[in-house]
Amino acid sequence: ILEWGGVSNWNADWCINNSCKLFSIYREGIRMLQTDIADDEGVFPERFNSGMSKIYSLLLDDFIIYDGRVGAALGFLVVRYSLDRGLTSIPYLLRFPWSSGKEAKRTNPKNRNPSIGDLQIGPISSPEHHARWNLRASWLLKEVVTQSSNFSSLNEPLRALEAALFMIGYDLGGQVQSQWSVSKKTGQVTNLLKYPFITYGKGHRFRVDYSSDNESITFSYPLKENGKQRADDTFTLSEVHRIISYLKNNFEGSSFPLANDVQRLTNNDEKAGLGMAIRTLPQKVSKSQAASYLGPYLEKVGIFKLIVPRPARWKLLVEPDEALRMIKSYHDET
Repeated sequence: ILEWGGVSNWNADWCINNSCKLFSIYREGIRMLQTDIADDEGVFPERFNSGMSKIYSLLLDDFIIYDGRVGAALGFLVVRYSLDRGLTSIPYLLRFPWSSGKEAKRTNPKNRNPSIGDLQIGPISSPEHHARWNLRASWLLKEVVTQSSNFSSLNEPLRALEAALFMIGYDLGGQVQSQWSVSKKTGQVTNLLKYPFITYGKGHRFRVDYSSDNESITFSYPLKENGKQRADDTFTLSEVHRIISYLKNNFEGSSFPLANDVQRLTNNDEKAGLGMAIRTLPQKVSKSQAASYLGPYLEKVGIFKLIVPRPARWKLLVEPDEALRMIKSYHDET
């Protein structure tokens, strides 16, 4: 079993040294860990690690293998659960611990730590800690496969779920961090998938929501690392019509720039472009700077065609009336 699990190095000598009493050690361990009668307050086997977890998983019914992969996968799912529900910390009974991969000191170690921001889960700290959470995970996953039609129909549902967790937790890589943004100042975590649009210049994320009640589009932005957040920008479709008309009248089919320098917009001497198109509404300069967001959005809708990404230039593809119809249609579909 230890050779199969790749964990002989730190377990084989112990087994050899205790060969005369292994049966009694395992019998006592079975009594402590039998899932239908065990107490997660202990007592637990004196020796317990990923190798022992593999052995006990074969000696016991409904007792899963709990190694670094399973701990990482459970932690990843719990962090996702906490983020989706806006929790500011991990509930105690969901803090399934993880452990590093065997090659943690190499150049490109596997990532088994699912923590992000204030949502922290610590590593396995002791044999007792490991055994306790192995037991708790076994209880939880047994309930999951019992209630899941995807697993309950299988011959070995708990082993199937266990195998899935092996794959998920083998290397979390950057999948936790890449989806979430953490404010260094506040620790607040933002789901970046809720902000699907990205600006060209600085790569800022944003989202756009359409209101049919007042026929407007609202741009909203995630919290920045410094704890600041740009206020929402709202454009009525009437304002969008005026912006598109400005671009049509000033460029007549040729490409136009972003042109949203804050000082030049303040002085009203910025060159003609998307920023000045917004400035002529008239609006505050801060709203004119929303050109960085309006451009990629209208490109996504199909109203603009990108010509050059940096510094951004677009070409207008449709008439103003058609642009409004496309905005409504885009949000109906998405």
